[in-house]
Amino acid sequence: MSSRSEKLRRRQHRKDKKRQRAGGQASYSARPSDLFVVDSPDGIKMSEVLMALVEQEWEGCRDEEAMRKQLTIGMTAWNAALMEGAKRTALLEDLARTFPVELRQDFIDVVEPLIRRKEELFPHIRRPILSFELTWLPSGDPYLSVVSGLA
Repeated sequence: MSSRSEKLRRRQHRKDKKRQRAGGQASYSARPSDLFVVDSPDGIKMSEVLMALVEQEWEGCRDEEAMRKQLTIGMTAWNAALMEGAKRTALLEDLARTFPVELRQDFIDVVEPLIRRKEELFPHIRRPILSFELTWLPSGDPYLSVVSGLA
């Protein structure tokens, strides 16, 4: 049985091949008043990557608020993993200071394993996550959209 990260890599490889055959065009033609959406050059769907990052913790989310918090922590860990050394430490310390004193170490204890997981599963993806939107499909399943920068 393949791991989730292996399946994601294979899926991305297939998308890359398909995009190369199609000439790598944008996913949709925008009017001046529309938001311009462009497929990423690497073909990676950051929503799938963020879900893979928080997958282990996702099952413990009992409600929408817990899901949103988990995704926010995942996004924080992802972006922190893109930094190195003193910059990463400074970011995590600044973010920890937004919590009550008694919860600051808990925040670090939750974020650091996610940073390591990002570095292990997705070291080749250097795109920052800018925001996400969690909505619900008619079936009741969550649907995640992610806005990311280009590396």
